[in-house]
Amino acid sequence: MDDVDALARTVFGYPSLRREQRLALDPVVQGRDTLAVLATGSGKSAVYQLAGLVLSGLTVVVSPLVALQRDQLRGLAGRVRPDGRPVRAAQLNAAIHVDEARAARAAVATGELDFLLLGPEQLDRPATRELLTATARPCTLLVVDEAHLISEWGLDFRPDYLQLADARVALGSPPVLALTATASPPVQTEITRRLAMTDPAVVVAGFDRPNISLAVHPVRGGSDADHERADDTVVETVLAGPTPALVYAATRRHCEELATRLGQLVLRAAPYHAGLPAAERSATQDAFLGGDLDVVVATSAFGLGIDKPDVRSVVHASPPGSLDEYYQEVGRAGRDGGPARAVLVFNPSDLRLPRLFASAARVRDVDVAAVMAVLTRAGGPVPLEELGRAAGLGARSTEKAVDRIAEAGGATLHDGVVTPTPDAPPTTTVRRTHDAEQAREAVAESRIDAVRHYAETTLCRRAELLGYFGETYPPPCGSCDNDHRPPPLVFREPAHGAPRSVPDPRGVQPGTRVQHNLWGEGLVLSADPHELFVVFDSVGYRHLTPATLGNGLLHVLP
Repeated sequence: MDDVDALARTVFGYPSLRREQRLALDPVVQGRDTLAVLATGSGKSAVYQLAGLVLSGLTVVVSPLVALQRDQLRGLAGRVRPDGRPVRAAQLNAAIHVDEARAARAAVATGELDFLLLGPEQLDRPATRELLTATARPCTLLVVDEAHLISEWGLDFRPDYLQLADARVALGSPPVLALTATASPPVQTEITRRLAMTDPAVVVAGFDRPNISLAVHPVRGGSDADHERADDTVVETVLAGPTPALVYAATRRHCEELATRLGQLVLRAAPYHAGLPAAERSATQDAFLGGDLDVVVATSAFGLGIDKPDVRSVVHASPPGSLDEYYQEVGRAGRDGGPARAVLVFNPSDLRLPRLFASAARVRDVDVAAVMAVLTRAGGPVPLEELGRAAGLGARSTEKAVDRIAEAGGATLHDGVVTPTPDAPPTTTVRRTHDAEQAREAVAESRIDAVRHYAETTLCRRAELLGYFGETYPPPCGSCDNDHRPPPLVFREPAHGAPRSVPDPRGVQPGTRVQHNLWGEGLVLSADPHELFVVFDSVGYRHLTPATLGNGLLHVLP
């Protein structure tokens, strides 16, 4: 760590490292697989940059967006090592000029490069893997930025991330550093499993962003008039608060409608979503970063690669699909440490859209059966693309079906080739994938229920939100809209001889494994005198109140 401190001062000009950066750096520089869940604005990029320089080889950084790659490349430009050699970094993606790509490949081949930033789809290409395995400077660290994208329980699942474990093997199995700002305990588990981490160090350094106030503005009803009233509330909320502001909406149409309404007032506003031309999206992003826009109304696609520290308001016009998603988007406010606010305009009827998205993500039994039929007929390895054509499925549906089959033990996927598992009966595989999909649906539904519980709770919102991530926060926080509500009922001691709730929440600590008679094993995320918040392996997130804790339904596991 002495080398790390010296590099932090001389190369990056940091007078000192933050505690959370040290916690993440220590296992990485020792060559250990590491998952670092660090709050937005805590300096995650500095962790991999310093670790890469200490380990001295080529650091390959998988980053999901070109904008994010460019931002990190700018952060490395002009840096000089203590020995006077410049830090060399490059990017490989479809957006760069052919000459820049040629120069980057040449620098990799000759071993001149310290950092290579690319997307997961680029790393999956045979030509890129061949280049990285033939380099004169072998890869000593694989960095997976925005690692929650590998998890279907995280925000904006990216199927390309599923190939990273294979890519790591192709690179010589270097240590992997996974970085994210949001990962609840189930997401953390899935990240380490999907990346095939060995005895990983999991560093979780505080989810709380105390400078962001939390509030919910409820709107009831499902009629057109109710939705119009909800939009009025969104507009009034933005007008009443400080800017710059981000407004998140669930659909492209809603983004454009709200941006138009806000733009007709005193604000400079623009929409942002994947349906707009790339040039228009880039112009909107540049204008927002440059201070020429007050508000961007966007789908969740906006903000992942944006480093704008002075966003003062984040307003959700629609409920997110999970609290993982909500926390990620809320975290884009107040990155400079100044006061900011997060407001959710909540209409329970709007939860039908996240439920629709969750249902659409389900892998159909018929797709699994079609893939298994092709594999059975082939009796051996089949290229993924060929497998999809033979099964009559699109590329995305084929990838999802193969992923489920692999999880059920019916096949393996390596370097784009699917190999059926010998002696694995197709009917058994289909049944296992069906059962797993039902469990996955139950968890997805529980995540949506957790959003509703956050929106409708009368308890401290900060304690509720942090509890979802397994972090205990003693209420009240002093900066949420529920602080002055009457306190809820608490557990009472049972009358003499009456059965006692097991366990009493006052005696259970977060991180405790428990067994429910109906739902099986689970992990306690938070506990207070009012309830337990538990994520169960089979049914997902559940808030357990006195009624659901009685009669010996729940037991603490040894």
